[in-house]
Amino acid sequence: MEPDYSRYTKAELIDALEHIDKENYPERVALIQQALAANPEVEEPAEYLFLEDPTPAQQQRHVLGLFALICIGVVAGAMLLPAYFHSFLLENTYLGGFKWSAIFVGICGCLGGIYYYLRPAYLRNVNSGLVTSGKQPIATGSGRHYVMVLITALTLSLVLMYTTFRLLPIALHLYVLEKHDVTEVLTVASLPRHYRNKYCTGKIHLKEYQSQYFDYVCLGFTKSEWSKLEANQKIRLHGSRSALGFLVSRGQPIG
Repeated sequence: MEPDYSRYTKAELIDALEHIDKENYPERVALIQQALAANPEVEEPAEYLFLEDPTPAQQQRHVLGLFALICIGVVAGAMLLPAYFHSFLLENTYLGGFKWSAIFVGICGCLGGIYYYLRPAYLRNVNSGLVTSGKQPIATGSGRHYVMVLITALTLSLVLMYTTFRLLPIALHLYVLEKHDVTEVLTVASLPRHYRNKYCTGKIHLKEYQSQYFDYVCLGFTKSEWSKLEANQKIRLHGSRSALGFLVSRGQPIG
């Protein structure tokens, strides 16, 4: 009795085509293929990519690459550590240049990230990690695959934009450009509601830098000094100045 493939589900048709003896039952193979072609909802079976067993040379390259990445991260973090404890005020004349550079780098990073994260080698690494942690792997070309690629590429783009716009000027100020110690008098524009903040304690927005997003300084005042400040009040900031801007180390109120 010939099976009625028109009653088979999508999964059953695919399974039947994969396991049927094609040499002894060519007519059944043709019937299954006709049923698949007649069903517009039938999809190709999902393809999952996984890592193959690495060769010793591949393992060595992976370890060396990971070690180099860690070293670069440690060195870069140590070089930019002063940026965490001090505030940098970029000169308004350089604002446009760094802004458009950050946008260009972000777009290039996003496009490059999409190209890289769509590579089968990257998906193999991701799926291997998912399977190891007991999670469902990602099928090639699935909606989940494209969402992962897009989110990862956008995250990379934002990191590169922040690095170009915020960290690059600080690195140039600290290690490339000539700088000298200065004391400057600036004007308070506004204060946040709370002194302590997760990323910026004692934040003070400055009128002279309101044309840019990073128009504030942090950690320059004690809580008692900060709580007495008012809008339009003058404050004295101490730090170092270069052609790019002003790195603030501490401050004090005037009057």
